Amino acid sequence: MRHRQRLFVRSLFNYRSFLFILSLSIGLFSGCTRTPDFRSSLYEIDTERISFTKAKDSKVSVSIVNAQQDMRKRELAHGAQGRMGSMGFQRYFGSMNEITQAVVIQLTHELQKRGVDVKKDAANRIQLQVDKTRFTMGAWMNRVDMEVRVKAGKDYVRTFSVSNGTPGTMWRASDGAVALITIDILNDPKIIEYLNN
Repeated sequence: MRHRQRLFVRSLFNYRSFLFILSLSIGLFSGCTRTPDFRSSLYEIDTERISFTKAKDSKVSVSIVNAQQDMRKRELAHGAQGRMGSMGFQRYFGSMNEITQAVVIQLTHELQKRGVDVKKDAANRIQLQVDKTRFTMGAWMNRVDMEVRVKAGKDYVRTFSVSNGTPGTMWRASDGAVALITIDILNDPKIIEYLNN
């Protein structure tokens, strides 16, 4: 009789252990398989990092245009063109248009801080288009490489390339890359000249 009781207790314990391990595994697996959509936040840039301090004319206005038409959502995974970052079960999704819009928002914010009136119908136009991204997840560092084509007015076109790494989240690495692009744009002498004319 005692032998049967021991077997029953042992099998009950094994069954509960199995359920506990199963539920823990499901919880961990579902937590690791999140598929967040692209999101961005404004990155506070130190003013001394940007050469364009203030518009010479207080009536300067400019339109910042998102020229990237690719609105297809896709997995943005490590290593392939047009893909952003994937490691383990974590996957990230977004479009090139959304990434470009993050640059538009950051650049607009920095220009407005410097007295530039940013509006849709302005005669002066700066067009932005993110052409390439590579988001790489690592165990201790997330990295974002980004290329943005900028057109100021009718004649000036330049491609800016940056790389930003952070031990923070993938989206924080992206925000940092967007901030670096913005810094490069507002340190470009031709763009500063365009904004002041």
